[in-house]
Order: sequence, then C-alpha cells, then structure tokens
Amino acid sequence: VGPGAELKAWLDEVLYPYSMDWEDDNLYLSYLMPKTAWLEVAPGADFGGLIRLEAARYSAQAGSVGDVGVALRWRALEAPLPNCRVVLQIWDEAGTVLAHRDARPVNWERPTHRWSPGEVIEDRHGLLLTARSETPLHLAVSLYDTETGEPLPVAGSTFVELGTLVDGW
Repeated sequence: VGPGAELKAWLDEVLYPYSMDWEDDNLYLSYLMPKTAWLEVAPGADFGGLIRLEAARYSAQAGSVGDVGVALRWRALEAPLPNCRVVLQIWDEAGTVLAHRDARPVNWERPTHRWSPGEVIEDRHGLLLTARSETPLHLAVSLYDTETGEPLPVAGSTFVELGTLVDGW
C-alpha cells in the first residue's frame, strides 16, 4: 500500500470494508458505515477446535443502500493455524443468498496462520445486499482452510448463524 498504509489501517479500524481490488499498481478499497441500530451476540463457537468466535456485532437492519456492517472477535485457541478465510453470507427465507463476502481477517492484514495462541483479533466486514426481500434475513459466518478448501466444522455444521436482520432499504 506504500504511502497510504496509515490511511488504510485507520479505515480498516473505523469503517467496514466490503471490497478490495487491484488494477495495475493501484489498490481500490470500498468501505461502508451503517447508520442503523446494532445487535451483539456471544456465540462462543469453536471452529475446528482451533479458532473461537467469541463475539459478534452487526447492524440489525440493512441501511439505506442495503449496507450491513459486521464486527467479529476471534481468539486463536492453538498454533499453528491453517491459513483460513472468513465467509459472511446473508440469505432470505427462500434460501436466496443476497450478500456474500470472502476475505482474510482484518481486510487481508491478519492471516490466521500468523495468529498466536490466546491472541484476540478484531475483524470488520461490510456487506451490500444485491436484492431486496420481504422476509427476515439470516446472517452467518464460516471459516475455511484455503489450502484444502474445507470448512472448519463448528457445532455440527459448517457455519454459525449470528442472527436475523431486516431489509431496510
């Protein structure tokens, strides 16, 4: 990122990144800042017995442009960890996926294979809905090993549903 590294670090800490693209030597980042009420949950879910999702906070309603912010607090349970990516999805009652994000933690800055046992990682993500829905929207998170493509199991599933939100745009 070069001379923009400090600005990117600040943006990653304050806002919610939802896309990142390189074109030639230029990095294009997109962020959002939801203005709706927030919900907090403490799933205490262990992914593969390796990484615990201690807490999550998310905007309870999609914002005026279909924007949703999610903040995750991870804890490394042991090391070494596989190189994992975080997947967030929002789907409606019919099972239609309306938003999807697949990224390394902390907007690509903190890969899991570098985490130390006991370390806590604050991780922010933004999602934009691609369509509207009249039904409640389900928000879920999962982790997968990038080398094998396999999801880390959690409580007999491949994801943790954080909760529901409503389409407010």
